[in-house]
Amino acid sequence: MPNTLAFVALDSFQIDDRPPVPTVEAFWWIPVRSAQSFDERARGMSYVEVAYWSPDTSFVRQLQPAWPRLRYAPVTIERTKDGEWRLALLLPDGSLHGRCRPSGVREPASFPLPAYTTVWSAGPEPVTFTVYTSFGHHTQDCVSEWTTEGSGLLPVAFMHSLRDPPPWMKTILLDGWRARAGLYRR
Repeated sequence: MPNTLAFVALDSFQIDDRPPVPTVEAFWWIPVRSAQSFDERARGMSYVEVAYWSPDTSFVRQLQPAWPRLRYAPVTIERTKDGEWRLALLLPDGSLHGRCRPSGVREPASFPLPAYTTVWSAGPEPVTFTVYTSFGHHTQDCVSEWTTEGSGLLPVAFMHSLRDPPPWMKTILLDGWRARAGLYRR
């Protein structure tokens, strides 16, 4: 399982009784061995959330006390007329910019349902975690170009991966997701 840096464009994002809104987000997850032994509510594959970024200041302000890795950052996702995706994450200590041009065949993802993923907040102890369940998405390869600037952990780590890409590093487009999630405290 590779590290996951994801840019997410959501048509509808709803938390508790807030009205659903469209938004863009980005997150950085690192895979870990199954962490179900930490808590019986954990399910499926396990990741540690290094960071989660949102450009919505009210969302960040409301949820940051319960979601330690949530931070404000400008995140942009644009689709051009020719079908290319342009992505940007602007951090206080650097930035990432990417272009993704879909290639090959867009295919339905196939996996057993129900599908779960548990994401633990990084820190000295896993205090909070989120369990996601998802279905219905499609996958398609992308020809991508990435640039980074800055001295922060993510831009530097990403820059080194671009210089000497590991065999598993690739950009893929996933769309059509349907998901639900629950945020839990230990």
